This record gives sequence, structure tokens and C-alpha cells, in this order.
Amino acid sequence: MNFGEFKANLQSLLAGDTELRTDDTAVSSMYRRALESLLADTEPLTLITTDIERFEPYRWLDDNWFIRRPALPVNDSDELDIDSGLHEVLLYLVAADLTRRDGESPRRDKYLTQAEIKKDRYTYEIFSYLQDTNGAGLSEALDRWGLLKFYRVYRSLDGYRYKWDERAIKELDTFMMHEDGMHFTPSMVNLWDQMINYQDGLAVDEEAALAELDRILCERAGGF
Repeated sequence: MNFGEFKANLQSLLAGDTELRTDDTAVSSMYRRALESLLADTEPLTLITTDIERFEPYRWLDDNWFIRRPALPVNDSDELDIDSGLHEVLLYLVAADLTRRDGESPRRDKYLTQAEIKKDRYTYEIFSYLQDTNGAGLSEALDRWGLLKFYRVYRSLDGYRYKWDERAIKELDTFMMHEDGMHFTPSMVNLWDQMINYQDGLAVDEEAALAELDRILCERAGGF
């Protein structure tokens, strides 16, 4: 959903309750407040990363993973920088903000209740399948949805360094051999696709990290 579609959906949501008379600047301000409220107690998977070189941390989850600060939409064509499963949550939070001048009105309570319902549904859909897995948590959820990163980023005197997980390197090496009967997670399949694109000279999001991985793989293959 882009920002123009978000505003159109907001107008439809408010139909019969409140007319959207405010300008884009005010809507942007309310969107930012809604986003900050959402990020305070939710872990949007598409915003979770380890890459401190490319992203500004918004909230640290542990010593390695953090929720990056999402980009705020400026133009109507800008896509919302958060999981699609949370778009409706933001809609209801902004709608509640628009009716805040009425105090604890039934309309405002209705929007806040719907926001909580949509947020809980997102969390359930992301994590429910892990309930029967011992020790499952954030990493397993990221892996399930193809978003797990197999490297860490460290600051050094001359910039940033990427350290790849040795098990991931071996698994990728196995994957590259196309062995039959092997099961690979969505995150490993995604890594394979990214490596192919990088080696083909196509644009990739994690170029520096993939360059280091490519160096490691070439070194272990004897430089070829």
C-alpha cells in the first residue's frame, strides 16, 4: 500500500464518522505518531535486521537484532515501510487520532479496539505455528518468512565488517550443489536468489554483505 492509497482508505474508514478535512502535513504527523505507538510493542518482521551500516536502530531486541527506523512516506507514491499485515493497524490508529478531540468517544474507542484486534491477529499469524517448537522465537519466525539474516555487522576502525555464520555458509554450499532430498528454509532460498543476482551483476539490497560472502565462497573454492 502506498501513502496515497492509505489516505484514500482512511477516508473510506471515516465515512459516516469524521470527514477527513486535514491536510497532508497533519496526516503525515498522525501517521508518524501511529507508527511510533505500533513499534513500541510490536516486532514487524520486515523491519528487523542486524545491519547497522545501512539502517538506524529504532529499538534493540538483543545484542544483535534490532528494529530499524522505518522510512516515512512523503509522496503519495511512497510505499508504507512496514509489514502489509500492519497497514490496517496504522489506519485505525490514525483514525483514532483524528477523533481524539472528542475525548474518550465511542468512535475513538472503536478505532483503538480494532487496532488492537488487527495487531493481535498479525502477531498470531507470525508466531502461532511456532508454539509446538521447543525454543522457537524471533529467529525461527524470521526464518519461516524468509527474512532471517545469516550474518552480523561489526563496526571497525575502517568502517564495517560482515561476519557470516559458518553453518549458513556450509548450507549454502550444499544448496549450490543442488542435492536432491534436502530441505532448505525460505531464508536460505532467498539468500541463494540474492547471491545469484549479485554474481550476475544485478542490483541487490545487501551488496556489501553479499560481496563478503562471495569472497569467502571463492576463497574456499580455490579462487574460482
